Amino acid sequence: MHTFIRPASVLLASLLVAVPSFPLSSQESSRRRGEQPAQASPAHPIPPSIMTSLREQIDPYQAQKLQILLTKPEVQAELEIDAGTFGLVAKALTDVTKRSAEVFKGVDPTSPTNRQEMQARLEEFRKLQDERAKATDAALTEIFPPEKYERLKQIALRIQIQEAGLGNVLLYGILAEELQFSDAQFNEIAEKAEKYDLERQARIREINAEFDAKLLGNLSPKQRKFFEQQVGENFEYNPKSRDAQSFDRFRSYRQRAAPPTPSATPER
Repeated sequence: MHTFIRPASVLLASLLVAVPSFPLSSQESSRRRGEQPAQASPAHPIPPSIMTSLREQIDPYQAQKLQILLTKPEVQAELEIDAGTFGLVAKALTDVTKRSAEVFKGVDPTSPTNRQEMQARLEEFRKLQDERAKATDAALTEIFPPEKYERLKQIALRIQIQEAGLGNVLLYGILAEELQFSDAQFNEIAEKAEKYDLERQARIREINAEFDAKLLGNLSPKQRKFFEQQVGENFEYNPKSRDAQSFDRFRSYRQRAAPPTPSATPER
């Protein structure tokens, strides 16, 4: 089910258009005339279509994400559904799934792309995504009682928190606008989320090292020496889930799209 989504995210970068920065000479002349210098434009303004696409990627209630959840044994057990129930949902979405997969067929993401053509494909893809979301909602509403459908959405959000981190979900996720953070609260939570994440990663490394040492303690000295020769010096690697990567992209693009914060004018 992921195959028809990935090309869209890969090709989004091709839509970015560079904008010349504000000429330095004009800024200097404005300063000498005592005028307030104009704010520089972001190097790469973000088209609304890209922000919409990135928002869709971090939406835990997205149609295909809910469908994938229904294939997981633990979710099926929680909702008391069987393979036949999932089959009913999949059958209802076969047509729109197939048409979505065709939108970016034959597009080479490594070659220059006509902007208007890509924009048209993105528009078509978004319409199909909307159609798919409505079809999924209709199918699940028909198959599940309201409380089970609501529980499925709760599970989707909880899984996203586990995979992408609570900080990302609070600040940039589906509930962010409804939480109505003030600028000060947003900045405070963002700063603490980064701090807590670093602490969490440090603890995880300590726990992993402790239990790895216990496990390696079961090897003979000869086996231990052979193993250590094969792995060499320590190497830190922190893989991120697909949801976490989507949040990283969204946060980066959102920061680039935000207007620059004006600097305070010093008192004379």
